[in-house]
Amino acid sequence: MTDLKSPEKKKRKKKVRGPYPPGQGGSARADIGKSEKQAIGRAKPVKQAAGSAKTADSARIVKQTAGKNADVRTEKNGKRSVTRAGKQDVRKQKQAEKNLPLLRTPAGLFLGIWLLYALINILVPDRAVSETEKRALAAFPEVSADRIAGGEFSEDFETWASDQLVGRNALIRIRSTFGLLTGNRLSRDVYKSGDGYLIERMTGVDQKNLDQMLDAVNAFCARTQIPGTFVCAPNAVSVCGNLLPASAITEEQGTWMQYIGNRLEGPHFCDLTGPLGEFYAKGGQAYYRSDHHWTTEAAYYTLPTVRSALGLSQESASAMTPLAVCNDFVGSLAAKSGFSASKKDTIFIYRSDAEPAYIVTDPAAQTKRATVYSLDGLKSSDPYTVFLGGNTGHLNIQTDNAEGGKLLVFKDSYFNCFLPFLLGDYREIDIIDPRYYYENLDDLILTGGYDRVLFFYDLNTLAEDTSLALVLGSEQG
Repeated sequence: MTDLKSPEKKKRKKKVRGPYPPGQGGSARADIGKSEKQAIGRAKPVKQAAGSAKTADSARIVKQTAGKNADVRTEKNGKRSVTRAGKQDVRKQKQAEKNLPLLRTPAGLFLGIWLLYALINILVPDRAVSETEKRALAAFPEVSADRIAGGEFSEDFETWASDQLVGRNALIRIRSTFGLLTGNRLSRDVYKSGDGYLIERMTGVDQKNLDQMLDAVNAFCARTQIPGTFVCAPNAVSVCGNLLPASAITEEQGTWMQYIGNRLEGPHFCDLTGPLGEFYAKGGQAYYRSDHHWTTEAAYYTLPTVRSALGLSQESASAMTPLAVCNDFVGSLAAKSGFSASKKDTIFIYRSDAEPAYIVTDPAAQTKRATVYSLDGLKSSDPYTVFLGGNTGHLNIQTDNAEGGKLLVFKDSYFNCFLPFLLGDYREIDIIDPRYYYENLDDLILTGGYDRVLFFYDLNTLAEDTSLALVLGSEQG
């Protein structure tokens, strides 16, 4: 008899479920083959996904490091590897970074700025005149084998580079300000002194050049037989020496005054140290606080001494009245040194009711005017050029004083403010500034008929001058 079991007790065969959920019909997918089922059974889908993500991140990191051309691949175990070409690219990039460390440092930045500044200096055109320093600037020197071998080119090149430096005035101010913070009161041969004065020191004197100039003056007076007077004014460093810093070092101007007086044989020597020192001791302002020139008041105070040296009587001098024409004068020493001018000055001109009528002629420019003063100069960056309009190679002045003599003057800018005091004493005056005179002196001397020759200089300019000897040496008559 067949052993019948109840349906509940029958052994039920386990149904193997695939990894996929039932379809829409509620049954498991039946289209999966045996080999596929085996592969699916061995697969570890979760770990594979994690491994794939890790591999992708690794590949991305390597690509970023090695560059766009790096060859990156992922192995089965999820690790990254870079091909030899990729490793070489990484190595090259690291080496390039090592070769340019300077550009990432302050020193590298400074070098880059310096090179850019040097390029700007090369490209910017040269300037002919410095408006702030009131002087001509050096031009690029002439290049020749002889000048290079003799050292003249290197000296002139250094002067040119200093004069034409872009931003030169700002650099000078920064340098002088830093010097004051460290206790240095000297900048470019100018001392920041007491009472708001900027005083230019007298540097080493080239005695050979000075002797050549003085010998030329003696020879000129001997050849022409024209009575001569040599007037020399000391500078503020001598007269206002009590205002200098205690550490100031400068040449002794009194010694050089004596030397010049002893060396001159032809013209009569007139040293203005005494009258200027007397004027300063009385409380007068002998020099501008920020300029190397003497004031018009000081020049007028020395007039009796100069008139005596020229053989003019004191009785014939007309009374003159000062008139202020500028109340905010800042001179060239402020620009030269970089020190600020703490006090501004007043410029005076002197007028006389008995002033003669006269005509001022500039032969080179072929111009004429009826005054020795310049309104344009007063409006310029250097108001001191109100006197004669600045420095000119040759000016001729003819007055209506028929009884006066004829005067020939060789001068620097100290004479410019002194000239008006002499207009009433001469019928004609020829004024030559050797620094700007390029004509032949022979013609002027032969046709001049001069009664006296006057040399009028301040000591600092005289000690550095080389042009006077050249101009006087050209005279052969």
